[in-house]
Amino acid sequence: MRKNLRESLIFKQNRSIIYIRIVTTNFSIFKEKQVLKRFNIILNIIMGSSIGVFLVHFIYNYVDYKQNKFSYGIQSAPWYTSSIIYGLVTIFVITIVVIIKILIFAKSKDVNKKID
Repeated sequence: MRKNLRESLIFKQNRSIIYIRIVTTNFSIFKEKQVLKRFNIILNIIMGSSIGVFLVHFIYNYVDYKQNKFSYGIQSAPWYTSSIIYGLVTIFVITIVVIIKILIFAKSKDVNKKID
């Protein structure tokens, strides 16, 4: 009788340890998914800000060119040269962010496989 009681206590202890491990594992996966979502939101903000800066700069240059054509006529470079540079930087930033988002998507697939 004493041996069976001891074995059942060990079984209950092991069962609770397994249950605790499952709960902590699911919590860490949940936390990891939340971090990936937040990081994705930050990357979306960076992409939107980069595009916004480019568009505002281009509109400002165009309006300034229309108002002061003579001052731009003196320069050897066309009026849209700085907009081209902003555009190239925007394309570079968006390319980097898209690559990071692809890596995050692959990581989130791994996290979803852990849940299943």
